This record gives sequence, structure tokens and C-alpha cells, in this order.
Amino acid sequence: MTDWPKNVGEFLYHISPDVIAIVIGGFFFQLWFTKRANQSESINYLIEGFDELKADALEYWNLDGAVPGELRKARLLEQKIKGTTRSLATDLKNYQTRYKTEMNHEELMMDVIDACTGGSLEGNERKHDEGRYILISNTINRVRTALIKHKM
Repeated sequence: MTDWPKNVGEFLYHISPDVIAIVIGGFFFQLWFTKRANQSESINYLIEGFDELKADALEYWNLDGAVPGELRKARLLEQKIKGTTRSLATDLKNYQTRYKTEMNHEELMMDVIDACTGGSLEGNERKHDEGRYILISNTINRVRTALIKHKM
């Protein structure tokens, strides 16, 4: 019975390096997991923004600028599209900078802006453009796919 403190000390002496290694490993795993979870949340935020942009752009290009009742709604959607594309361009650039991805955000955003604005975004004589639906959908889906590749 008198050897009990000595045995506990020897036990702790032999097990302490393992315990320290497990604690340090757990700490680094938690850091890595938190970073990946934050990256995943950022991707979800960007995807929601691109989905909103797609819905607004598709609605805009289905409106006829020559119809007086639709002109006011078209003007509102023009501003939403311009603001959303600027916001998403900044958010995508920040995402790429923070997570060091190999994604070419400038090229992707140029394609999105070209698809959504069509060069005649604020034209008074603009007619609805049914063919733009596929272009907008494909372009934004390509960006979504590029983002999802980086998700957990």
C-alpha cells in the first residue's frame, strides 16, 4: 500500500506525453474544422446571393420595357441586378482572398454580369428576351458548381 503514490506518479509520467499529444492534436483539428465550417457557410451565403440574382435577372428579362405597367418594375429590377452583381463581386473576391482558392473570380463575375445585363440593361426600347434564360441559368450554375467544389 505504501507504493500507491509512487505507482500513480510513474503512471502519469508514462501517460502524460500521450495526453499532451491528444490535447494538442484536438486543438489543431478544431481549428481546421472551424475554418472549413466557416468556408462552407461563406459558400452557402454566396450561393444564396447568386440564386437571388438569377431570379431577379430572369424576371427582368421576361418583362417588356415597352409596356408602361412593367416599366416601373423593370427599373427596380435593374437597380437590384446592378447592386447584387457589385456586392457578389466583392464577396467572391473576399472569399477567394480569405480561403486562397484557385477560382478565377474576375472571369466568373464578368460572365455573370454579361449574362445578367446583356449590354442593354437600362434601355428604354428593351424587349423581353426568352433566349437569355438559358444563358443566365448556365452561367450562374457554373459559378455555383465552382463554389460547391470548395465545400466540405
